[in-house]
Parts: sequence; C-alpha cells; structure tokens
Amino acid sequence: APGWNVQCALPLRANAWQARNLDELLDSPYTLTPKDGHGAHIWTVEACGVSHQIVITGANSLNRDRVSSDLRKIFETTIAFWDPAEKKPPFERYLLQMHLGAGLYGGLEHAAGTMLLEDPKVLPAEGETKPPKDYIEFLTLAAHEYFHAWLVKRLKPSCFLPYDLSKEVYSHDLWIFEGFTSLYESIIPLRAGLIDEAAYWEQFGRRFNNALGREGFDQMTLAESSFNAWIKLYRQTKDSPYSQTSYYAKGALAAFLISDTLEQRSNGEWSLEHVLQSWFRTVRSKITDRTWSGLPDGGFAELVFELTGISIADVIEHWVSKPNVDRCEWIAAFSTALEHHGKKLTLDANQNQAYALSGLKLRRSGADLELDYVPSASPAFEASLFAGDVPIALDGMRITFERFDRMVEACAGRIVEIVFFRGDRLTVRQLDLASPRSNAFLMLLPQRVIDLS
Repeated sequence: APGWNVQCALPLRANAWQARNLDELLDSPYTLTPKDGHGAHIWTVEACGVSHQIVITGANSLNRDRVSSDLRKIFETTIAFWDPAEKKPPFERYLLQMHLGAGLYGGLEHAAGTMLLEDPKVLPAEGETKPPKDYIEFLTLAAHEYFHAWLVKRLKPSCFLPYDLSKEVYSHDLWIFEGFTSLYESIIPLRAGLIDEAAYWEQFGRRFNNALGREGFDQMTLAESSFNAWIKLYRQTKDSPYSQTSYYAKGALAAFLISDTLEQRSNGEWSLEHVLQSWFRTVRSKITDRTWSGLPDGGFAELVFELTGISIADVIEHWVSKPNVDRCEWIAAFSTALEHHGKKLTLDANQNQAYALSGLKLRRSGADLELDYVPSASPAFEASLFAGDVPIALDGMRITFERFDRMVEACAGRIVEIVFFRGDRLTVRQLDLASPRSNAFLMLLPQRVIDLS
C-alpha cells in the first residue's frame, strides 16, 4: 500500500515474499510501518554474524543504544548456550517485532523471529541513563522467546510433526518446552551481565512462589497440565487455582530438580544444559533437512539416557507423572538442591502481611475492588470469602485499595466483621484473625532464596 512498508522475516525476492510451505508462511507474522518512520523504531543488531532486525511500534521516545546493547547480549549469550563451539544460530536472519500499549504483556515464538507485547513504561526513553525498574521484565521476555527458536521451533514434540491445524494436538510434554525455557529465561540475562546474582535468585523465588502459591500445584501433575492446556490453562475460572497448575512455573521447578539430579549422579559432568546442547547437536542436521521425527510423548527420560548413560526415569516419574506428590516433598527436594548452590529457602519477611494474616488480596475490577484467589486453608475462606467477592467494609470501616492492607493488619488478633457483595447480595461474615493459622495455609505463603550463611 502507498506510504507503508512491510516488516517480515520471510525473504523478499522479485518483489514477493517467499515461503517454502504453508507452515513457514503462517509462522512469519508481519508489521506494517509508515514509510515516513512515524511511530516506529526500526534498526538492525548484529549477533554472531547474523542480522537481527528490531521493529518497535508505540514508543514515542526510545534509548535505542541501550536496548540494542542489551538485546545483543541476550542474543549472543543464547547462541553460545546452544552452540558453545561454533556459536552459529540455526536461522539466517531474525526479526523481533514488539508492539507497545498500556497494560500489554506477552510473546509468541517463531522460527526466525518473535512477536512481543509490552507496556511502554518498561523501556528506557532517549536520554534516560537508568532504565525503568520493569526493564528486566522486557529482557526476560525477549530471552524467553529467543530461547524458543531452538526449544519449540526446532526441538519439538513428535505430535507436532507435521502440524495438523484442523484439530487440537495433545502432548504430555509441554512442561519440557515451556518449563525449561522458563528456567533459562533468567539464567540468560544473568550470564549476559544484565542482572546480578541477587536479582536472579529474587526472580527464582518469585517463580517458586507463583507455582507453590496455588493449591492446584498439589492436585495436577505436570503431565496432566501439559495435556490439558487446550481446555484448562488458557480458560481460567475463579476456581482454577484450587485444581490447576501451570506447566510453565511448575515445569521450571522440575527442570531445576532434574538438572540437580543429573549433576549429582554424574559428579558434575552433566547438567540439564549439557543435555539440551547435546540433544540439539545430535539432531540439528535432521531438523535442517526435515527428517527428524521429534521427541516421542513421554520420551525425555529415554533421551537423557541415550545422551548421557544416566537414568533419571525415576525422577521424571516422580515429579512429572506421579499424582498427589505432596508439596512438602517438593520443598524438601528444593532445599537439598539449593544447598548445592549455597542457598536456602526462608519465609519472605517482605510479603504482603494482609494476605499472610488472612488470605485476602485485593485487585481492581473496573470501578470495584474484588478479591483475588482466596486459599481454602485461610481465615478468609473459613469466613466464606471467595475470589470475585467485592468487600466494602472491615471492622466497621469502608475499604479502600490504598489502606486495605493496613486495615487487615490492624485487626490482627481479633475476630472482626467483614461486609462484602457476592453478585448483588450483601453478605456479612466474621473474620477470625485471632486463632492460629493452619500449617496448610502457612505453606502457601511466599518464600525467598537466601545464602546459607
């Protein structure tokens, strides 16, 4: 169209985009940008001899030098992760497209690029010497999707080959492809020098809490979470936290335990990273000539044994497929694995005290304030409160978002009246903040990773 350019990862020949097949065409999203450059930032970053084009829309002002430098470090570190010998990526070019808008967040991987969504506030503006506090969120997201250019877009489940777009395709192994990537999305920025050890372990602690803070962690195995992604993960309801777990967060925890097991059983010769490198090196040529058949469903333990001679079938069975593995076992295993890194878990003293006392957490919903997930072992749940309820008064005082946490803390040690709407019905209940909290509730509270010393 007159006045517009098309940004796309497909090669342009004879004034036409060339795709080898339908899969490649559908895997190559494009962005339209004005030829006058208004509203779009477009430039190229070289990493390991490969051109990485960056297209960002929605940013009025952008510190391009800072973003370029940091993305180059992400790209080069990831390439070195997968190919430490030659540092050669599996694509001839890469296109990172990002659209900025208030409240946006997300990303989708592609074989030769990624499409990201972010809030403009996370990126440094031109002239800003110190990036925004959420800037690392963008770098972690970019690292996650870039890592997928290897793990998901090339290393993938056998049921994805070839893609059948006429129906859902089910796999018990999504915890591998998203869980492993979720673990390394923070390790890549750490190795790239973009975050320090303290920031890395802080992110690790948040991932740990995001997984274990939901009661569904105990109810759904990783294999089930993977298999039910079509009907569960992306169709969340108010009661999902009680029955479901995410193969992203829980998968990252399993990846950490698997890697530790490999290190212990091989006396440090193997880790999960070494397995991924060896796996890709072994099948890279077959992926290129399209003769590789993918990872058979449930076949990761066998793959590890073929590559390393180490059996971890018992570990996979326990943490991935065995039902009702108690969170106490997970926490104990994590404590042991963290000790090998000189770390340990401890209750987070900086957590939201209102939630720690009662199980109550507010979120904004339009003009109302409504409750978020309420743990079933909490005093709030005992008072019949549930996610989606709209609390309006506590201990005779009107609830506001700004003072809610302090209001709950002020009621500690007492039984107080809480008034809320459930739908259109006004309800009054007694909230018991005097009785001791149950161990089941205390185990849901956030922890953080600290040094053993």
